[in-house]
Amino acid sequence: MQTWSRLSTLVCLGILSITGLGSAQECPAGLADTIPNNGDALDGMALPWTVPQVRVALREVMRRLKYETIAPVSDTGAIETKPSFRFPDDPATEKFRHYRHPGIVVRAFVRSEADSARVFVFARAICRVAEAPPPGFTVPVESTLELLAAQEIAFGVVERLRQEHPRRRF
Repeated sequence: MQTWSRLSTLVCLGILSITGLGSAQECPAGLADTIPNNGDALDGMALPWTVPQVRVALREVMRRLKYETIAPVSDTGAIETKPSFRFPDDPATEKFRHYRHPGIVVRAFVRSEADSARVFVFARAICRVAEAPPPGFTVPVESTLELLAAQEIAFGVVERLRQEHPRRRF
């Protein structure tokens, strides 16, 4: 129970720190909401690899995706980034490339869970996008870009781990 309480506190602090990162950003349509990942995937992703393996993969994926990290604020191993204005490589983002990018900040960390690890990726838009989302999308543009960025990072970690540390299938 104490571990869960500590984890909840870390998550809240992470969200608050991400909220503070965007304060200097110019946002013509106003600031985006403070809910990362469009409210999805906040439980993290359980992975059958060790914490050190997942941390290395996470750092490599963040570097490959050109996220610029800021100085660590603690010894938790969390990665925090400066705002990024790159669209994820997902083909779904083609529909969003004509919008002004809202800027995405990321906080990611890895926690031990029994003999495996759980990775948490929180992507939050800084600015609200004034225009309506493209046809077929019901959530704001910035919320969709948050979710796509978080998924790109999380899936990139899994892909890298599978390449670097293949697991036997039973």
